[in-house]
Amino acid sequence: MASASASPTAEETAASRAESSREVLSGERLTAAETVPIASANSIHLSSILPRYSNYNVRVDKDRSDRALEIRLLSSQRPHMRAFYCATISFFAAFGMWFSVSPFLGIIGEELSLSRSQLWLSTICSDVATILSRFVVGPACDVYGARLPMAVVLILSSIPTALTGTVRSFAGLCAVRFGIGIAGSAFVMAQYWMGQMFCQEIIGTANAIVAGWGNLGGGVIQVLLGTGLYPFLKEASGNDEAWRFVFVVPAVFAIAVAIVIVKSSDDAPLGYYREMKRNGTMDLHHSTMMSGTTSRNAWLLAVAYACSFGVEITFNNAASLYFRDEFGASTSSAAALASIFGLTNLYARACGGIVSDRMNQHWGMWGRLSWGCIAIVIQGASIIAFGYADTLTSAVPLLILLSSCVNATEGAIFGIVPYVNPAVAGSIAGIVGLGGNVGGVCFALAFHSLSYLQAFKVMGAVAMASSAIFFFVDIPGHATLTSRSKSLKAINARRETTERLPMDQDEDRIQESRRSKDDATIPAAV
Repeated sequence: MASASASPTAEETAASRAESSREVLSGERLTAAETVPIASANSIHLSSILPRYSNYNVRVDKDRSDRALEIRLLSSQRPHMRAFYCATISFFAAFGMWFSVSPFLGIIGEELSLSRSQLWLSTICSDVATILSRFVVGPACDVYGARLPMAVVLILSSIPTALTGTVRSFAGLCAVRFGIGIAGSAFVMAQYWMGQMFCQEIIGTANAIVAGWGNLGGGVIQVLLGTGLYPFLKEASGNDEAWRFVFVVPAVFAIAVAIVIVKSSDDAPLGYYREMKRNGTMDLHHSTMMSGTTSRNAWLLAVAYACSFGVEITFNNAASLYFRDEFGASTSSAAALASIFGLTNLYARACGGIVSDRMNQHWGMWGRLSWGCIAIVIQGASIIAFGYADTLTSAVPLLILLSSCVNATEGAIFGIVPYVNPAVAGSIAGIVGLGGNVGGVCFALAFHSLSYLQAFKVMGAVAMASSAIFFFVDIPGHATLTSRSKSLKAINARRETTERLPMDQDEDRIQESRRSKDDATIPAAV
């Protein structure tokens, strides 16, 4: 019989157990770069069984596949916060490509002798492509996760973006913008990714920050290309067609981002989808878009999103032309003014999601629905007010108010979306996001056929009318706007879970220590 001294120590036993768990999941030993550095005892948060990472630097709920219960903006550690920033940057790149043509529509129209109606038709082509691609990427997320579909979308849409400078006809412009429209579907992956990484208690904030900072790309691209790069190249080369060369910049950036997110991020806290499927640590839904089409709540929220994100799409495409036509602004000045709408995403959409989460803490789903209803009414009124602005002095402050309200409404809506059907979150996000693009097409048709003032009045009135939609949203297990009884039960259950989690983690450490001590006292086998 082997001597007792040959028995493994507590430290050796614990290390062996943790190592074997990691190797079973990933098939390889984690490198030092992949583990979360331990700064202090307070920063350690243990993972559940068979994780890719043994601990995290955020507090997690082990009953919900290690989703995070907090957001640490100053961290970029894998998996939660790394995915947070990868989703943000990739959506930023996609949004930048999607609206890279917008600041040059005036120049393109003059050079190709296109009418205002033809320019709006090219915009509609872009929105239609986004609608069609969202039918594909939503279910793809449910099967493959968000990381790989996001990379594919970035690479595919970068090709027509880079080729925009070769356009010589109306048909060519429509074809290029149709291809670029694929980039608009990146929104679905960004929202789905956050749903895999963060718990529902903070999903409104996470979705809103990622989408808001990603949407910021629409404003930055207007300034970068229209106000910065184009005037510089035109002056340096003396060539009036300098605009044809600027589109290579967002295309190359998107390809670089695609490579980075594939190499340096995760599909979920427990690892890559292929590993999770192989090891049985996730449910396999094999979703299709049909998984969400039967959800009445999804379609209701899609209509509300059509009246918010649809407005943003239209403004990003229309603002530069509007300031040129109505106020006589130059291309660079119009691009700078138009960028205001996109730049308010820096704070506005995040605020919408944060308010939604705060309302949820106090009043549950009733609070989320109430905030969405209020936000979209204010948004509609601000659109109509902007339409009546007849000077830049009044138009700019109203544009800031309008864009802030639109983005806040979007954040409020996507604070509700993850609750609709978590099992097919990608399909639900795809349907709701699809509504935004359908709204963009409808409002573009209004600008195509009506005067600016008439189009703004129609857009604002439709947005205010859509507030009634929130009274019909009824998610099982949660309150409606007409009944708060279910929410009180949900709030109490959530508070009990949140208060218990830190104690559970301490208990896990105690139990692990006890098991290690017991293992250390077992004599070695003969």
